Amino acid sequence: EDHNWSKASDKIGVPFIMLYRECLFATESIYNAVYNRIKGQYGRFHGSHIIVHNDVTKELFIKSGYCKKENISVCGALRMDFFMKSIQSNINLNRNIKFKKRFILFYFRNSMGMYKSKASNIPNAKYKDQDSQSIWEHKNQLFTDLHEAIIELAEENRDIQFIIKPKDIMMQHRTWEKYKEVVSSSKINVHNLKNYSVEPEANVHEMILDSDIICGLQSSTILESAIADKRVILPLFYNFLKTDYVNNLFWKNDLDLFDVATSKEHFKQIFYKCLDEPNVSEEIMNKRKDLFELNFDSTQGNSLERYSSAIEKVINNC
Repeated sequence: EDHNWSKASDKIGVPFIMLYRECLFATESIYNAVYNRIKGQYGRFHGSHIIVHNDVTKELFIKSGYCKKENISVCGALRMDFFMKSIQSNINLNRNIKFKKRFILFYFRNSMGMYKSKASNIPNAKYKDQDSQSIWEHKNQLFTDLHEAIIELAEENRDIQFIIKPKDIMMQHRTWEKYKEVVSSSKINVHNLKNYSVEPEANVHEMILDSDIICGLQSSTILESAIADKRVILPLFYNFLKTDYVNNLFWKNDLDLFDVATSKEHFKQIFYKCLDEPNVSEEIMNKRKDLFELNFDSTQGNSLERYSSAIEKVINNC
């Protein structure tokens, strides 16, 4: 949608600099889909410069012919600066003193793309039509089991705070009815649990810094929680790791950096283990740092300076 603006700016000699945000190309399928879309539909970039988060995105734009090497810079993610500095300075936020520990679920829908795949790409799919999609049959069961487990843990541990953190837009989506259905069907009345809440407006980085155990799946919050030295649980129930859909999982090659739960009961066991053993080994933290830097380039919290430098260079050369 910015194509005409970039082309017009280029034509009249006004610098047009694109700050590209969607740089988490965590699976081969996502990388290839974006590459093919750029190469097949976008032509070339008609601005002065592009700034991206990581070398993977830079390579994609250059390889697809969208821009030249001299027209793109890697500067990390601006939103990570304060977060990185907060981690380095070991900021202690003001947790609600009523609760000794905090658990966060970074909410994901039961219809997310991880559970879907083109039927033609699934070896044993019933339907081979290129346009049809194969849907993982246990997606609703995983969703239900996970939320039931969290509610049960909240009842068992009234001194621990349990927070469900969706994006506000997720609560407007029709699939939010599935969450409400699971809650209403539970044998436990969540309205009687003062330690259980849904908080769409909460600040993500503050929540991470002030939490002990974090759960999620296809989100950069997994990386952010990992670099903050938190125990992170990936709920991969019903033998998900043995299905072809695992190729859609962002962290399929880095599972050793997290706690992987394979069932509802296993999830609860891991939760209690994380309470007893909160520390993450130095070896794991080093690997987490490598994974974070692969996607966000740096843990130094200096993206603002790098963006400023890149932008000033472009302007001064015009």
